[in-house]
Parts: sequence; C-alpha cells; structure tokens
Amino acid sequence: AEVGVEYWQMKTHPLTRVADLEKLKHINDQATREINIQTRKYHRDYERRFEMACKHIARKRGERFDKLKRRADPRSQQLTKLICKAAHDDVENDHRRRLSAIRVRQAKELRDLVEVARDREAGPQAPKLLTDRRKGPERQR
Repeated sequence: AEVGVEYWQMKTHPLTRVADLEKLKHINDQATREINIQTRKYHRDYERRFEMACKHIARKRGERFDKLKRRADPRSQQLTKLICKAAHDDVENDHRRRLSAIRVRQAKELRDLVEVARDREAGPQAPKLLTDRRKGPERQR
C-alpha cells in the first residue's frame, strides 16, 4: 500500500534548513491550491459533467437519454433513476481520482524531500545501500 501524505508530513518535522522548509511549504501550498481548484471545478461543472455522464451511459445502452426522461412508464423511470445514480457515481469517482492523484504526487515530493535531507545529514562517510550504486556514475559499468 502507498504511504500517505500524513506519514511524510510527520517525517518532515525534524527538517531545520531554511531551504528544506521553503521547499516543504511550496509542496504543501501547491497541493492545497490544486485541490482547491479541482474542488471548485467539480462544484462549478457538476451539472454539465453529470448530464454528459447520463448521456454516455444511455448511449452505451443504445437509448437516447432525453427520450428516456420523457417516458411515463414505471420501468423507464426506474431505468432513468439507475442511469442518474450511475452518472452521479461516475462524476464523484472521477473527482476522487483527481484528488488522489494530487495527494500521491504530494506524498512522493515529500518523500523525496525527506530522503534527500536524511542522506545529506548522514554525510558522505555514511554507508550506502546496495541499491544506491545505481544512481551514481558506476551505473555505466
């Protein structure tokens, strides 16, 4: 499982360098800004996205959504309700996926920041992991 933003936020508490703290603030501000933008877009465009999702689902069934909504028979109304529910779920899930992608990127950037600071604190004489060899010039061998 992917380690979340909260975990890496806790790991940033020992950071003391001004450059690290500025980078931390930049990462968090950027993620917050993007989440706010996506949330505003979600609320602003919900009706349009919902209508498009309804039409898409109805088209996959081979029916026209506007005609389905006008029919009076109970089976058609039930189908219309199911299509509306599925469309709402699609729009919600799309929004959650967008927010999740922002959080995953934020967690990765925080992890990179913490790891770079930890490696710098360890100093050049610290024993390196075997996998670190691949990052350096020895990789060409």
